[in-house]
Amino acid sequence: MNSSTNAERAGAGRDIRAVVSWLALVLGPLAWVVLGVSVIWDGEQVAAGVHLTGLGLEARSCPGCLLCGLSRAVAHVSHGELGAALGANGLVLFAYPGLCLLALAPAWALAYLLRLRKS
Repeated sequence: MNSSTNAERAGAGRDIRAVVSWLALVLGPLAWVVLGVSVIWDGEQVAAGVHLTGLGLEARSCPGCLLCGLSRAVAHVSHGELGAALGANGLVLFAYPGLCLLALAPAWALAYLLRLRKS
């Protein structure tokens, strides 16, 4: 393996990290909104669509996919109701920590992009 191949790999890794950083900057605020909704309204209000009707949007019924009940489950966890959250959707054990990490990701992304810009 020569040094140009190693340099190309390092450059490609830097490009991928930059793309992930920009995604974190875009998706991180969305995670804050979701967490905010889950704190403001409880699981039953989320299920009834109160968070949507307050914005003038129509709350339609869920078609019943694998993610069914996840919004309710996230709201239940935000209110400390773990049993109700697991009853709504067990994937909340992975989704809630992931959502919290995604909410914190913009800080890491900004630091990375600023460091990349200086170099």
